[in-house]
This record gives sequence, C-alpha cells and structure tokens, in this order.
Amino acid sequence: MSQLNNDRSIEPIIYLAILFLAFICTFAAEDCNPESDGKPICSERNNGMRFRNYWDPTKYWSCNDMKAISNGCQPSKLYDEKSQDCINWYEWVWSNPCPELSAGEIF
Repeated sequence: MSQLNNDRSIEPIIYLAILFLAFICTFAAEDCNPESDGKPICSERNNGMRFRNYWDPTKYWSCNDMKAISNGCQPSKLYDEKSQDCINWYEWVWSNPCPELSAGEIF
C-alpha cells in the first residue's frame, strides 16, 4: 500500500513536467516561422540586435528603440546571420532559417 501512495505522489510532478516541456516547445517553435520574413518582435531583451530577413538576403532586421527596422546591405553584399554583418555575395551560403531544434538546444 505504501508503494501505491508513493507512485501517486509522483503523478502530479510528471504531469507538470510534461506541461512545462510542451510550453517550452511551443515558444521555441513560435520563435521561427520559415513562412514569414523573419521580422522580430522587438523588446528590451533584443534591442540593438540584428536578424535575418528570410525572404531577402540583401536585407536584415534590426531592433532599434523597440521597433523592427528593415535595413539593406550595400550593393553586391548579402546579410550573413553567423557574422551578423553584410558580406560579399560569393562568400554567402544559404542556411535553413529554422533549423530543427533538439531538446538540448531548447534549454
């Protein structure tokens, strides 16, 4: 009987852990939508940061004063997400805007 009570006391913890993981995965999935242009939702947390424009590699987004601003690279340059800068077109390599996240990358 004691073992049965111990098993039941763990059930709420397991239930809450599953809900928490579902909540985290939902927000991780919302951060990246390959069907969008990648326009960020600017906040104090990402103010001053740059973001890739998924539709146009000659452009990128920046968060300035909590507003998303579309910026363009100089002629013959494309925005590189890795270096967070515009680079020569012949150095640029396309990458998936929303690589699949593993559980280790979420946390």
